[in-house]
Amino acid sequence: MKLLTFIANVFMLLFLGFANPLLGQNIPVEIYIAPEASTLRLNGETYEGVTYLKLELPEKEYIVEVSNPKFELFIDTIQVKANRRNVFKFGLVKQSQRYKDYKVVYDEYRDSRVEAITYNTVLWVLNGVALWYAIDGGATNRIDKVEGNLAGVRVLYSNAINATEGAMYASQYDALSEDYESKRKSLYNKRMIGIPLVIGSSYFTYRLLRKINKAQLEKPIFDPESLLTIHSVNIVPAFSGFALNIKLNF
Repeated sequence: MKLLTFIANVFMLLFLGFANPLLGQNIPVEIYIAPEASTLRLNGETYEGVTYLKLELPEKEYIVEVSNPKFELFIDTIQVKANRRNVFKFGLVKQSQRYKDYKVVYDEYRDSRVEAITYNTVLWVLNGVALWYAIDGGATNRIDKVEGNLAGVRVLYSNAINATEGAMYASQYDALSEDYESKRKSLYNKRMIGIPLVIGSSYFTYRLLRKINKAQLEKPIFDPESLLTIHSVNIVPAFSGFALNIKLNF
């Protein structure tokens, strides 16, 4: 009986001698995280801004925390086991209320910005069209063309070989002169009335757009807060009579 007990103890010691190195052996672990700029907490360590992580961990169960300012905190457990590929993937999909509130404010800002840009563009384009119509550069070209025809008819009249030809050129000259004066007067009146109106309209546009631009909402800035907060816990051992202040992250 004693011999059997001795043999059993020897086998137990041999088993423990071979098993302990295996139990203490670290196992490769791969972790994929989405979206980018997320924070992972695992085995008491914090990894910031990671999308892929390769670690070696002992075989056991771990609590995993994945945080991102735009999403709700995700907490899960993983089981690291030997003799298998330990690959874990975590994707955050539920947006945090803080980020949702920010998106509402940002959408309001964006809409006000688009509205302001639209008003600025449309009103200044209308003023530009009105100015172009008032100045009417094309009318100047037409007047110059009529003036050139007048000069040509004047030369033809001077070189007329008989009274009939002279009378014909004189009639053409009178018609061109009347057309020339009419065009000049029309352009003068258009500019005298149109340019002041455009100046007044531009001033009104400037004042209106200034008011619209001032009324724009201020661009919001998303202020992320850490979801893995730090809490202080006072632990008072019964045997010592003094308190320990330990900071725990959870």
